[in-house]
Amino acid sequence: MTLPISAKSFIPQQYPFQFVDTLVAVEQNKTIATYKVSHDCVLLEENMLSEMAYIEILAQTAAAGSGFYFTQANQKIPTGYIGAVKKFQLHATCTIESELISIVETKNSIGNASIVEGKIMCKNECIASAELTIFVNN
Repeated sequence: MTLPISAKSFIPQQYPFQFVDTLVAVEQNKTIATYKVSHDCVLLEENMLSEMAYIEILAQTAAAGSGFYFTQANQKIPTGYIGAVKKFQLHATCTIESELISIVETKNSIGNASIVEGKIMCKNECIASAELTIFVNN
C-alpha cells in the first residue's frame, strides 16, 4: 500500500464519527494523518470543534496507524479504547473547513496497553496536545 491513503478502512469509526480522513505517514512508532473539518461534524459547538473532537482525532490517528500495520500483516484490525487522557492542552480552536494534521507517537507499550503522545497542527501551529493511554481488545 502506498501512502497517503484514505484512513477509512483502517479505523472502526465511520461517518459521522470519523475524524481522520487521510493516513499520510506510518513509521514504527509514529503516525501522521489529516482531517478537514466539515459542516456536518457531530462535535461542533457554535461552528468550533469541541474539546472532545481533538482527543478523538488523536485516538483515531493512533488507530489508523495500528490498523495500517495489521492490514499490512494480513491480520484482523483490533478494536482499541481510550483508557485515560492526560496533559490535554487546547491552545486554539478551529472552525469549519480547517485542515488539521495530527501526529501521534507511541512512547510505551505493555501488553495490550499503549501510551501515546499526540499533537494537532493547524496552519503550522500546534493547537492541541495530549497523552492517551489506549487499550487494544485482542
